Amino acid sequence: MERERIIAIGLLTETNVRMLGSSLKKVFPIPEDGRFDALLQALDEEDRERTRTASGTANPTD
Repeated sequence: MERERIIAIGLLTETNVRMLGSSLKKVFPIPEDGRFDALLQALDEEDRERTRTASGTANPTD
């Protein structure tokens, strides 16, 4: 059997998961033990950078 390719990973709140319900095929909760803190921080920083770039406020010398 051919494995299905992953096309997206989402970070959802518990409310999001409840609202989406059975439409989600797999949910892997992130433990609150700090193991993912660095990853979540890096994703937040990347999102801020993309927002600055899209809005034209990024400083190319930074």
